[in-house]
Formats: sequence, structure tokens, C-alpha cells
Amino acid sequence: MKNHLMKLTLLLLLMAMAVLTMGGTSSIQEANVFSPAQAVEAIRAGQVEKADIIAEKGSYRINAVTKDGQRFAAEVPRDTDIISLLRDNGVETSVSKAPAPPWWTVYSGLFSILFISFPFVILVLLVLILVYLRKISKGH
Repeated sequence: MKNHLMKLTLLLLLMAMAVLTMGGTSSIQEANVFSPAQAVEAIRAGQVEKADIIAEKGSYRINAVTKDGQRFAAEVPRDTDIISLLRDNGVETSVSKAPAPPWWTVYSGLFSILFISFPFVILVLLVLILVYLRKISKGH
């Protein structure tokens, strides 16, 4: 009976680990992603009402809202004079620098390894505890 209980416990632990390590799907909807040419075309056509520009190393990341309320994002090379184009077409524009990465991104590889391996470490510890308790119950 105890042997069956131990097997059932291990099976349940393995199933729980499988569920924990499986990736889920996200229900968050993304903004439409435009190519640089599509973004420039929308600006020239007067369809863009507001644009937030984030200056990154080699490009501008644009998050914009069209006059009909649709949102879109685009990444435009820095050699494109997109800021002047936006202002010439009467688009409400805000420009900012890309924020500095958080301190934990330096250690993101280590954190991801620890996070992924955590269920397996717990499983090994539980198996060791069960084996130890079984030995104690037999009197060894």
C-alpha cells in the first residue's frame, strides 16, 4: 500500500511540474506593427494624430495613434528625418530617450536558469525526503 502511495505521489509531483513549466498564452493584444514605409505613408497622408517617439541607438521607436483611434507601432531608422516629417504634418509629437535597462537584466540569464530549474530542485528534494522517511519508517 505504501509503495502505491509513493508512486502516486511521485506521479502527481511530475504532473504538477509539467503544468508549472509549460508556457501559457497571453491574452494581451498587440498594437498594429507598421513597416517604416507604412508609417511614413500614414504620416504624409495626414492619418496620424499623435506620436510618441523613443530614441534608441540606431532607430526611432514610434507609438502612434491615428485620427480614427487606431494604434500602431513602427521602428524607423535614425537616418530618416521622421521628427521633422511629423511636425510638418501637424502631428502632436513627444520625443524621449530609451530608458536605461533595469539592473536585473544584467543577471537575467542567471535568473531564468534558476526560475526554470526551481521545480526540478523541489522535485529532487521531495523525492529525497520521501526516501528518507521511508527508511526511517522501516527502522534503518
